[in-house]
Amino acid sequence: MLSDRKPETISIVIQDLHHRITGVSSTAQNVHQVQKKRYSTLMISYRADVEGRVSLWKALRVCRVPTADGRPRIWHARRNYEMFWGILFKKLLRCPLILVLTAAAKREASIFPRLLTSQMDAVIATSADAAKFKKHVDAIIPHGVDCQRLCPPASKAALMAALGHPGFLGIGIFGRIRPEKGTDLFVRSMIELLPKYPQYKAFIVGLVTAQFTAFAEDLQSQIRQAGLEDRFIWTGEVKYWKVPEVFQAMSLVAATPRYEGFGVVPLEAMATGSPVVATKTGEYARMIVSGENGWLVDVEDQAAITARLADCMSDPARLESMGRNGRQFVLDHFSVEREVDAIDQVYQSLWAAEDRKRSTKT
Repeated sequence: MLSDRKPETISIVIQDLHHRITGVSSTAQNVHQVQKKRYSTLMISYRADVEGRVSLWKALRVCRVPTADGRPRIWHARRNYEMFWGILFKKLLRCPLILVLTAAAKREASIFPRLLTSQMDAVIATSADAAKFKKHVDAIIPHGVDCQRLCPPASKAALMAALGHPGFLGIGIFGRIRPEKGTDLFVRSMIELLPKYPQYKAFIVGLVTAQFTAFAEDLQSQIRQAGLEDRFIWTGEVKYWKVPEVFQAMSLVAATPRYEGFGVVPLEAMATGSPVVATKTGEYARMIVSGENGWLVDVEDQAAITARLADCMSDPARLESMGRNGRQFVLDHFSVEREVDAIDQVYQSLWAAEDRKRSTKT
């Protein structure tokens, strides 16, 4: 808790300034869980489910207090308005801060985000493709996942029973319910396949926002027309702390977006021992080794998505083997500890530069 620490001991300020859980929220929280074991950190968040969160006002009070070692604090942003608040604190309110951005988007930003990014002291891109859309990038650091929090369960069958679906296997899609995430592609494939594979239920895990209510209602109408209401489970938004058990219960995960900047769903699924059928977007091609831990298909290729899902659903024993491969792949290449180690190198470089400036002045 902030009340247990002196402001001058806090060296890193992390933000998760979104009222709901998003992919960015997940990555920020994953990194924070490791960083707080290495540094004295501050997490700014609006959400009540974020442990140890503080408000922007409390963060300002901390940021105005010099650190015990005289170094500026790291302000690590991942969204435009998180950059904005960091710039405001530093430039207008004179808080001693070093501004860092982690950027994942693989598209040209508009003028305002470009202006914000130009004020950052360091920019981290999550991939080489994302780096192409920034003028200057200090490091390329892929996202990682917490392989202790996300781990294979003792029994997927027991977890399915605990979720209220004993005797079934789960196949799920995770993320906001909207066209960009390819929820409709998944639903259409499941409408075709579930009658052929009666041992499965399809889980749609994510929030329906007001903007996409009609989209979700249309999908539900298609499911009703197919007479499959009892085979689809709409979970709504799942709290951060409960996400692992839903992934753990799945025997197979679909990640079929039309666009993704990076995308951690395949990594989260594989960490829990679930293979993935994914479209060729985001960094999925660097995560999925087709035939070993999942399958890659072309974006919006409905026939290919359905065919690969059918191949997987027809062989539950092979799913277990592919799940074990996926778990090992994530441990070897995409653990959150690897991500934090690389971020630490950026921080240390920035602090070393500040030390040199101070020594020159003295």
